[in-house]
Parts: sequence; C-alpha cells; structure tokens
Amino acid sequence: TIGTETVAATLQAPVSAGTSATFVYTIQEGDLDSDGITLSNSLTLNGAIIVDAFNVNAVPTLNNVPSSAGVIVDGVKPTPTITSSAGTLTNAAFTATFTYDEANWEISL
Repeated sequence: TIGTETVAATLQAPVSAGTSATFVYTIQEGDLDSDGITLSNSLTLNGAIIVDAFNVNAVPTLNNVPSSAGVIVDGVKPTPTITSSAGTLTNAAFTATFTYDEANWEISL
C-alpha cells in the first residue's frame, strides 16, 4: 500500500527451481506515502498458482517480512514559483529565481 492506494508489483523474472521470487513496482507520478509503505501479509496471485517440484501449491502467506515503515515515496512533482526583477518587457540581462514548494529544489538563473 502506498498512501491509501493498493498497488500491484510484478514478478521480475520466472522462478524455476528457486526458493525466492523478486517482485518489482515502479513508482508512478502522483504516488505519495510520507509515513512508509505497507506490505500485505500474503501474496494475491490473481488466479495464478505457485507449485513446487511435487506439484504442491505454495502457501501465499509472507513470513518474516521486515518493516517497510521507513520506505517513503514521493512521486509528486514539485511546483515552481518564478520571480524576476525584470519588467513586463525587457531587452537586457535580468535575474529569475525558481523556488519550489518542496525542500532542496531551487534554481537561480
């Protein structure tokens, strides 16, 4: 869960004769979670199955998942405010400052 939205990760590569699977989710524009993402306590396979070499279904419960409270997501673009010392029409050098609504985003030209 990112913020209040449930998102789906994708299996990164087929798993064959292995004991682990890697799932990937790419942060999308607009994703925001300032208090840490959460993981479900089990896999939702959407109709798929995971079986072992003996054709026994895997248990989709996730065990020993570490806390993800420190994984902060900010997929929201900062918004700039542009200020300038120039008048409405100028044909000379001037200074423009771009100040963003998030920390660590400022550009001066």
